[in-house]
Amino acid sequence: MLRIFMLLNLILFSYILLHCSGSYDEIKMDIKKVNDPNSLHEARDIIFIKNGETVALRRYHNGKKIISKGDLSFLFRNACEIRIVYKENDNSMPMGVVYLKKNRVIAENIYKDESHISNGKIPDGIIIEKYKNGKINNIIQYKGEKRNGYAISLFSNENLKCETEYLDDFPTGRGRLYYENGNLKTEFEIENRVEKYHREYSINGKLVYE
Repeated sequence: MLRIFMLLNLILFSYILLHCSGSYDEIKMDIKKVNDPNSLHEARDIIFIKNGETVALRRYHNGKKIISKGDLSFLFRNACEIRIVYKENDNSMPMGVVYLKKNRVIAENIYKDESHISNGKIPDGIIIEKYKNGKINNIIQYKGEKRNGYAISLFSNENLKCETEYLDDFPTGRGRLYYENGNLKTEFEIENRVEKYHREYSINGKLVYE
C-alpha cells in the first residue's frame, strides 16, 4: 500500500512539473535575417522557441507581416503580464507598472505622490503587454528583473511597431520603428549606451533626418 501511495505521489509530482510549472521562462524569442526572393526589403523571422523547437514564427518585410505561424495569444495565454497603472481619474498620468500572473499581482513598481512602492520579484522569461481588446502589444524578455534580450512591439494587425534589444534595461545594438503600413520610420544603433547613428524616414520612405 505504501509503495502504491509513493508511486501515485511520483506520478502527480511529474504531472505538476510537466503541466503546471512556470514554463514561460522556457520560451525564447530570436530575430534572424532570412533570404526571401519575394521581398524587395530586408526580411526577418521573429521566432519563438521552446525546448529547442519553433512553436511560433512571424516573417516580416520591413515591418509588414507576410508569414504567420502559431497563435501568439494562445501561446502566451498564461504568461506574466505587465500593466501600466494610471493616476486615479486621469488616464494621461502613468504612475508605474504592475506585473500579473493569472490576474494576481506578483510585482509592482509605482510612484505615488512622493513615495515609491516596489514589491515582489519580476520573473525571468517573456513578459507581455496587451491591448484592451486582448491582442498582444509588447513582448519583452526579462532576466534578473531587467529587460535582457530582444523586445518587440506590435500593432493590432501584428505588423511590427518596434524591435530592439536590451542589455540590463538599456537598449543595445540595432533597433527599428515602423509605420503601421510596415514602412520603416526610424532606425538606430547603440553601443555601450551611446547612439552611433540615427535615421528617420517619412511614411513614403524618404530620408528626412540623419
